[in-house]
Amino acid sequence: MSRSMMLFLAIGVPILALLLACLGVATLADNLTGWILFITGVAFLAGPFIYSWRRGQPYWLLGSGKGTQEEKGDISFWLILPGFLLVFFGSPLEFLYLPVTITRDHVLEGLGLLLFGLGLGLFIWTRRTAQDQYSGHIQIKVDHILVKTGPYRYVRHPAYSGYLLMSLGVAIAYSSIVGVTSVLLLLLPGILYRLRLEEKFLSDRFPMEYRQYAQKTGCLFPKIR
Repeated sequence: MSRSMMLFLAIGVPILALLLACLGVATLADNLTGWILFITGVAFLAGPFIYSWRRGQPYWLLGSGKGTQEEKGDISFWLILPGFLLVFFGSPLEFLYLPVTITRDHVLEGLGLLLFGLGLGLFIWTRRTAQDQYSGHIQIKVDHILVKTGPYRYVRHPAYSGYLLMSLGVAIAYSSIVGVTSVLLLLLPGILYRLRLEEKFLSDRFPMEYRQYAQKTGCLFPKIR
């Protein structure tokens, strides 16, 4: 893991989490999605430190152990970050301060909340299945295994599918043009770059097994058979 990413996780994430929680509170009166932002902000403030305390080391160092292959400079992380920031911060700011360009009603709000819920459920399922194989830093560990159970039976990158659903859900729930545009033009390309890099590493580590696995599964969404 690069030093810049560790600094961001140690300093930037708590600051952004606090701001996100404040934005959630500011939009609560007019949009239930404010609860999502508030809870997410609180979770990113407290959760990582609780997790680090249980693991016995700072959370920004978790997953930074030795690997046989890893991404240098965490370029894919920095490519994905602007999309996430614009979705989760730009959407509520547009909702609060910019003129209404898309009709704001309970239908879009409900649809957005549903998409966020589906994405969150998929992400939690993925984390529980992958366990220690999951890491924010792209690397192949010495004892790496190819996970093919749980959501990985159907999709090769279910965590990223969850990210996209959650992000799109927030943007739609806030009727945000900024948010939807950010998902399509920034977040999705960044995720595609990152997953292609992951697939290259996995193909190098598990040549035959990964090729056979890829033929049976979809990249971000299940294959239609």
